[in-house]
Amino acid sequence: MKRLLPDLPDAARLWCFHAPRALREEEVQALRQGVDMFLERWTSHGQPVRAAFEVLHGQFLLVGADEEVAPVSGCAQDALVHAVEGIQQHMGVTLVDSPPVCYRERGEIRCVDREAFAALAGERKVTGQTVVFDQTLQSVGDARAGRWETPASRAWHVRAFALAGAFDQAR
Repeated sequence: MKRLLPDLPDAARLWCFHAPRALREEEVQALRQGVDMFLERWTSHGQPVRAAFEVLHGQFLLVGADEEVAPVSGCAQDALVHAVEGIQQHMGVTLVDSPPVCYRERGEIRCVDREAFAALAGERKVTGQTVVFDQTLQSVGDARAGRWETPASRAWHVRAFALAGAFDQAR
């Protein structure tokens, strides 16, 4: 597997966005074009932000920024979110929303709200071994270390939901 965001250091800040479904190829291309255009002119306190992005599984947008070069201010973070909102409006696909719980079910990526995931946990349809996508990660290094796509027993999900088998494989 290739290295995630190879031009950025492990300490680089990370933002995760998701689509509710896998994007079609033309949507992925529109997303890439829009994000490229934004990152070319992204600044923080007048300084260019050294940033990169990847679209993973045709459904997730990960954006990283090297804050050693230029710390990303609140206004610069807002600019990123507004840019993604503009892209999503153009595409007709939601990318900025309160993050649902995204997980793998028989190889497919599913995204549901927390209430639905809790119900699935109660029914033991998701367990500590269920692979989840942790969209709360703050650094590129955490994602590279395998914490972005990981068993629920190794993510915040283990604390938030009563997951069967969660402690069999916990850290």
